[in-house]
Amino acid sequence: MYFQNLESLNSNVPTESIQDFIFWLSTLAPLYRNKINPQDYAINKKITTNLALTLFDLAVSEEILKPKILIEDDYGVTYGFFYKNSDIPKTMENHEYNYDFKVKDENKKVYFEMINNPKVCKTGLSQSATSEKNISSVSLSQVKQSSSLAVLDSLGVIF
Repeated sequence: MYFQNLESLNSNVPTESIQDFIFWLSTLAPLYRNKINPQDYAINKKITTNLALTLFDLAVSEEILKPKILIEDDYGVTYGFFYKNSDIPKTMENHEYNYDFKVKDENKKVYFEMINNPKVCKTGLSQSATSEKNISSVSLSQVKQSSSLAVLDSLGVIF
């Protein structure tokens, strides 16, 4: 399985990094395709977060992945996913503990979902088993610092 549009992409990212990323995405179990964590990929491949975000940015520009923002308060309580930054309210209410909190960039965790499945090739790549880890995703601030333009544009973040 592979993503032909990523494979043929001309980029300043090393070809080997793109091929590793294509293989990782292609072998990702369907269960994990809705909440892909770039930080998890960076740790798994022993690369920098900036390189991982660059690869994810390429996948967004090629319409393979779609970024989404998970809102999490300072205590780790989650409030759901949003596809556009403009859809996120400035404050959110925790009904269980009866408090409001102001949503900051640090409360916005960026994840990705696969919107374009890999094409099957005849090489017979086996699907690897992945285990879910409790690794925090990158914050919106980190995405802004990495200048991942396709991700920021897709999320509607003004830069």
